[in-house]
Amino acid sequence: MKKMLLHTFFVSLLLVMAVGCQKKLDEVIPTSPAGMNPSITNKIAPDGFTYQTSKTVTISVSALTNDNKPMNGVPMNLYTLNKEGLLDKLVMKGFTNASGIFSTSITIPAYCDTLIIDPSYVGLVRYA
Repeated sequence: MKKMLLHTFFVSLLLVMAVGCQKKLDEVIPTSPAGMNPSITNKIAPDGFTYQTSKTVTISVSALTNDNKPMNGVPMNLYTLNKEGLLDKLVMKGFTNASGIFSTSITIPAYCDTLIIDPSYVGLVRYA
């Protein structure tokens, strides 16, 4: 008898919980304020936002001597900056050609707005 009462209690408790957890279908949630254009209120991003996470940039640097002669084979390193303004990641390594020009096109993160050029050569300004 006691076992049957306990069983009936648990079944009743489960039934109450199941009925009490149902969502009411007659409630209507408004999708836009009254009088507003729904296409404006459903906007996810601001105008001009492209969802791009990277961008391609073209870089061209010339290395010249004091008398404007090209410097061939000068090593060039390109770095990004971190939030503190310090060197972060090396994104490209290369050398100047016979005309003293280092030219490349690379893909960098879209948030990056500054690249640091480091010519590893005595007499040239480093980390410019």
